[in-house]
Amino acid sequence: FCVENEVLGLTALCSFQQGETESKVYQIWFSPQSESIWAEFLPWETGSEAVRWANLSREERPEEYVYQGTYRQPDGSADQEWYQRQYYYENYACTILSTDETAAPVEICWNREMTQAGGGGADLSESQAQERLEQLLASLDGAGGSASGGSSGSGAGLGDVERLLGLMLTADSGQELVDALWLKYSEWVWTISANTADYFAGYNQFQNLTVGGKRRDGKDGTNPVTYLALKATEEVKTHQPGLSVRVQADCPKEFLDAVTHLVSKGTGFPAIHSDSVGYQMLLNAGYAPEDARDWNNCGCVVPHYRKTGEWTAAVNMNFGSALEYALNEGKSLMTGRQMGLAERPAETFRTFEEVEAAFYRQFDFLCRHAVIMTLEAQRLHQEMVPRPFLSSCIEHCMESGKDLSQGGAKYTIGPVITGIGLAVVANSLAAVKKLVFEDGVCTMAELAAALRANWEGYEDLQARAKACPKYGNDEDAVDDLAIRLANHFYEEIHPYHDIFGAPFLTAFMGISNYIPMGRVLGATPDGRKNGEPSSEGVSPYVGTDQSTPLAAMRSSAKLNQEVHSGGTLLNLRLSPELVATKRGQANLGALIQTLFALGGFHVQFNCISSETLRDAQVHPENYRDLLVRVAGYSTQFVNLSRAMQDAIIARTEHGG
Repeated sequence: FCVENEVLGLTALCSFQQGETESKVYQIWFSPQSESIWAEFLPWETGSEAVRWANLSREERPEEYVYQGTYRQPDGSADQEWYQRQYYYENYACTILSTDETAAPVEICWNREMTQAGGGGADLSESQAQERLEQLLASLDGAGGSASGGSSGSGAGLGDVERLLGLMLTADSGQELVDALWLKYSEWVWTISANTADYFAGYNQFQNLTVGGKRRDGKDGTNPVTYLALKATEEVKTHQPGLSVRVQADCPKEFLDAVTHLVSKGTGFPAIHSDSVGYQMLLNAGYAPEDARDWNNCGCVVPHYRKTGEWTAAVNMNFGSALEYALNEGKSLMTGRQMGLAERPAETFRTFEEVEAAFYRQFDFLCRHAVIMTLEAQRLHQEMVPRPFLSSCIEHCMESGKDLSQGGAKYTIGPVITGIGLAVVANSLAAVKKLVFEDGVCTMAELAAALRANWEGYEDLQARAKACPKYGNDEDAVDDLAIRLANHFYEEIHPYHDIFGAPFLTAFMGISNYIPMGRVLGATPDGRKNGEPSSEGVSPYVGTDQSTPLAAMRSSAKLNQEVHSGGTLLNLRLSPELVATKRGQANLGALIQTLFALGGFHVQFNCISSETLRDAQVHPENYRDLLVRVAGYSTQFVNLSRAMQDAIIARTEHGG
């Protein structure tokens, strides 16, 4: 039987052999129609492109054989030179025939009869084979920007189509199509409650698209679509898709230049990730090496593999609450309610080690209850919230007959507990240590009283607290406290297992959660007043990174980020002038590579002046397309709450 796609000008011929119970496919043959208006998109314009196309999505490495010869007429005279490549896999073979090594193929053929000894072939019925061919052509049709309405069911997955796009589109022919795709991603709006909008500010749909990095075989994965994606984000200025890039130490210079060029445009895109740290995060989570190399970004900053069931944001844990309970006898400063473990009065602590011990008791208490709540939620999800559509997109769910909520994916990864307030707690512990136990500026009783009074009447002490060392300035005195806290978080959470037996994972991200998390948190020893925002990810507390961007990066890179497989987030602001020139952008590229060499996983930048942002608050009608980085995503500045806008403006703007 034959399947033709008139739009692409592509013919696929399937040969089969009738069996006793069903037909067995033994050959599939593709031939391009030279008059096709879409011929320039076809992946077999040259011999090298055809070879790459024939190997797409093949996890096993094939055996390769090359033959050359001459077609002969019946009288023995020479007719036509030919060049043939054959690739042998476990269950089939692929043959590419052309007139010479570089010429466009005249045919591409998959054949089960040509497999090496031991290969049994793919047992597909005639109808199954035809359905899959129609789906493949429909996928190609969609990539070319035309609707053909192919068959439903399991077909070419997004990963396959994404790889095909890298061969089908060029800078000349594909930019408009990618731009249109960006608009398509932005058509729908996530309808959420006012409370949810506090935690997910900006109505972002979290459709994350990742480019760059290494392929499954370890080779560089950049291709023409990589650059089309970066340019589309610059030109179209939509908040979707959330564009992420994977950067490795030996990535192409033109790729890193394109990344920093996009940063300079002030859209907050792209989110920039270390390819090697992302790979290590997935290895630590239990992925096979080849799958770990094939990672992409999910949601905000979660390294992810497509055949995975993972609850990426199960619980957001307020680190500041643990310190509040430790210094206030287990009670909330704002409500007076008993929220944590009963604790002795703060004035009875005689050493800093006693303060730390009280904090970690409360911290572990919160960890335990985060796990308890997650396990109960997982059980309720199984009973009440199946995911039939998402499960139908995961082949392992289809094969096992299990929903994602039942653990049907190839990988079921433990739920992620996200830490909020790392910098606030590290800064606060550093202030307690310095003010009370090193310099003797105040007693524990006086500090506890200042916190209960929200620093009112204690302004001099508050100023001294704000002057203490702060995380984000490459100062070991406070960075060491952050390291210990991050390590303890992982060591406390990871031994817990979910209902599928998978270990819990940790992360430092949190969307815009640090705003409402701060709203329920009383005054803290770092000088922060009650209700003010907490801190996000592994970023410094707003306005306290007063040194250089490199110092902020060095502080965050001291953390053992690779163990936090749920992802880590570093948000920084740069003066637009700092990256306005090619030299400035090159310097930024070197800075990014330095961060990743030190062990950092992620960084993202806002490059918009405070003056512009304040003017957008006053005249929002003039800034409808102004994008800013909120947390692990960008969105329109004018769609954010005033509190979220103010929090972005309050971030330190690093200049030249």
